[in-house]
Amino acid sequence: MRFLGIRRRSSIRAALAALASLSALAIGGSISANAQEAGGAAGSGGLQATLERLGGYVYAGDPVHVRVAVFNTGKEAYENLKGLDLLKGLVAGDATGVGSISRKQDAAGDRKHQPALLAPGGFFGYIVDLREMFEGLEKPGRLSVRLALEEVSSPPVLIAIIPRYDPKTAYRATLETEFGQVSFDLLARQAPHHVKNFYDLANQGFYDGSYFITMMKGVQMIGGDLTGDGRSSPGYDLPLEIQPGMKHARGTLSMLRKQETDHGAQFVVSLGDNPMLDGNLSIFGVGAGGDDTLLALENLPTTGRSEKPYYRPLKDVKILSARVVPATDGSKATAAEAGVTESAAP
Repeated sequence: MRFLGIRRRSSIRAALAALASLSALAIGGSISANAQEAGGAAGSGGLQATLERLGGYVYAGDPVHVRVAVFNTGKEAYENLKGLDLLKGLVAGDATGVGSISRKQDAAGDRKHQPALLAPGGFFGYIVDLREMFEGLEKPGRLSVRLALEEVSSPPVLIAIIPRYDPKTAYRATLETEFGQVSFDLLARQAPHHVKNFYDLANQGFYDGSYFITMMKGVQMIGGDLTGDGRSSPGYDLPLEIQPGMKHARGTLSMLRKQETDHGAQFVVSLGDNPMLDGNLSIFGVGAGGDDTLLALENLPTTGRSEKPYYRPLKDVKILSARVVPATDGSKATAAEAGVTESAAP
């Protein structure tokens, strides 16, 4: 557990900016949940809490870090003589918020390091590893965590704990749509960065509910967009991983290219031979099943070229879920440390 404390700031904006600078140290960024206000113990002062997960996901066995902090958003000082038991106030349940996860122990929260008087704009808080507090967080799963104290509370934050990526393992990805499933054998030897990225995004639930934004029959479809207009991004790009000799055929999975880099999340599925894409896009997967699903998708009515994104389905087409698991024997998937093939064509 690490303690964060600032006794006084000229405004709550300065305090939030200070906390944001700390958030920048977290790998993968953070997602915040602002809490509702609660009455302060002194004058008309009010408390506000934030609960943040550090990073978009956690590998099983790694620390499950969250940051919990309390701000005085009022105009008067908040009297905190007894201290707030922030860690004991953390409640964990399943991803739907139903039920509760058993505690290993009741952490005291180190109240002695909290300020006895919290000035307007002041804040304090902790970074804590939830594995030290709750049972079963060493295994893959999804949970929600919230702060629930009489003085202050927060909405839940969702945390995904996923199996650790193994570069020696060959993987298969499966996308679930309302028209059925489509699967791809992933080519980690040819495109190691792309396969690991897709593994991490899919298994943390990033693609769940995302859109297919382009559907060109016999040519290609583009998916993995969170907004439906093609503008979403995970906040980073990927290096190009274009291998000579690899061909785009029906079912080939490649990454949408920007200019000198690839998009961090949006991908392209070829719906036929695409020689114009050969040598221009990073191929990281080949079709492994679900051609009936591709056929149903590519025959959906679209906008054509009337508006951007071009050939957008008239009815929203979403990825209901996307998961990556070890491939079965006999698949075309390759591990990052296995032999390379010359072509991705089936």
